[in-house]
Amino acid sequence: MEYDEIEDAIITQLEPLKSDPPVGIAVKGIASYAGEFATEEQILAAAYGDFPAVFAIVQENKISDHGRVDFHDLTILIYCADQNTRGARDAKSGTYALIKGVRNLLHKKQLGGTGPFLRCVRESALWYFKSQGVCVFLAEYQMKDKQNS
Repeated sequence: MEYDEIEDAIITQLEPLKSDPPVGIAVKGIASYAGEFATEEQILAAAYGDFPAVFAIVQENKISDHGRVDFHDLTILIYCADQNTRGARDAKSGTYALIKGVRNLLHKKQLGGTGPFLRCVRESALWYFKSQGVCVFLAEYQMKDKQNS
């Protein structure tokens, strides 16, 4: 699979997050990451209109050659952003609920329902601005795939 196909499949798999609770958490945007969190100013500007939001990007692909088959060990980053961590709106909101929702839809699940399995290997707070109540978590997923060369 190509990188854009992987990102598109993840975005599709996360679509249920756009619905209202109890199914989703009313995520406003799910997209490929394009530098939205490069600076503090960008994060804070997005927080008051575009959050909650989820972004996906293929970060790395380690390729090993085994004759006619190439093995791909991919790292995919998922950015989860909301205006707070615990959810002042209700128990189903905030970055904690968002990262859990992403995990429920991706961890140990097949990409696109038929592709390689995704595995969450790390979740961590990336940015937290207490005075503005803005938090961005980063989830790292691994996926192994093989392709005939």
